[in-house]
Amino acid sequence: MDSIDNIVISGDSGLRAEQVAQAGQLSFPQPLFQLSPAELERQLLRDLPVKSATVERRLHPARIEVHLLRQTPVARATRQQAGLRERGMVDADARWIPLSANSTMPMPLSAITVHGWRLSQRPAIAQLLQDRNRFQGKLQTITVHPDGAISLRTSNTGRIDLGQDRGRLNEQIDAIIQLRRTLPPDLLKPNQGYLDLTNPDRPELQLPVTSVPAEEAPIP
Repeated sequence: MDSIDNIVISGDSGLRAEQVAQAGQLSFPQPLFQLSPAELERQLLRDLPVKSATVERRLHPARIEVHLLRQTPVARATRQQAGLRERGMVDADARWIPLSANSTMPMPLSAITVHGWRLSQRPAIAQLLQDRNRFQGKLQTITVHPDGAISLRTSNTGRIDLGQDRGRLNEQIDAIIQLRRTLPPDLLKPNQGYLDLTNPDRPELQLPVTSVPAEEAPIP
């Protein structure tokens, strides 16, 4: 291939040939038979905000045809990379979507923010995102803490601690919904304590301790 014009892109990604060439580390002129479609597909999936990539070589004229489908962002997200806080987004499967100044990315489908995204916690984050409409109040944040524990915030419940046991996530989600239906509304208020569902069989409502002002000393 003589130039970047020999990269033909289709699909809905909104990406340009220059971005494909940069992600695939292509330089021109590029011998067509030295290019591995499978390897280029892996590089594009790794470095571009796409959920699928298909690369085919064509001989007449010499070119590569690249079909890309974009990821649909569901929530904003942050993660720690090399000691730095990086902002991005995640899709419905909680796959990380990097923010790029060179590509057009639609707004996420929700107002949820995932703090502390980690690959190891992706299945749990994905389940919470996919079940977000089951909560009585809007899910606002999903926070992955340094020890791997997860906590949530909703618009009408405040903080909910889920702990580290991912095997009980379904029970915990069911418990959130049930408690919201049965507990008095004044017990579940944002910024008024938190709900501990580390053990969904024994939920605990931790209310803030209110200090009683000392009686004023009598005036002599």
